[in-house]
Amino acid sequence: MENGRQKINKLILLFVALSINNFAYANEIEIDIAPLLNLDDIAPSYDESEEEDEINVPDIIPEIIAEEISDGDMEFVSIGVLNKVTAQVSLVDVSVGSYALSYDLKIFAKACYVSLPEEKRMTAAYLVIDDLNSENDFSGWMIKSLPSVSSMEHSLYDVWLNDCY
Repeated sequence: MENGRQKINKLILLFVALSINNFAYANEIEIDIAPLLNLDDIAPSYDESEEEDEINVPDIIPEIIAEEISDGDMEFVSIGVLNKVTAQVSLVDVSVGSYALSYDLKIFAKACYVSLPEEKRMTAAYLVIDDLNSENDFSGWMIKSLPSVSSMEHSLYDVWLNDCY
């Protein structure tokens, strides 16, 4: 029978043998490091357009809508604006073809669309939003049922479409 001292010596020998084996194996492994990217060299993935008169209808809205929008059936666009600093929500009604000011945002409503009663419910508005204090602008369709698809990314404000009437 082995005494306690012999068992401890065998455990120490086993530990040393495993450590030496792991150390030798660790020296053989080469780790490749990915090169750093310069974010200034990467072009944006969106097209910057200077023309505000051009209306780009997303794939979600059928082409028929572009023809129906010119009729001007909807007169007002209801928009919600959240100030992220003060947590105040402001509801703004903008007449189609004019603009309204909310906080530091100038909101211009170009068009508004509400689907027909027999179709799937959809409310969309073409908005041009200018931040008066910076160059963080938005121009495009906002869809009520899909706020994450067409949202304005701003550090101080969240803007969403409530309704067209």
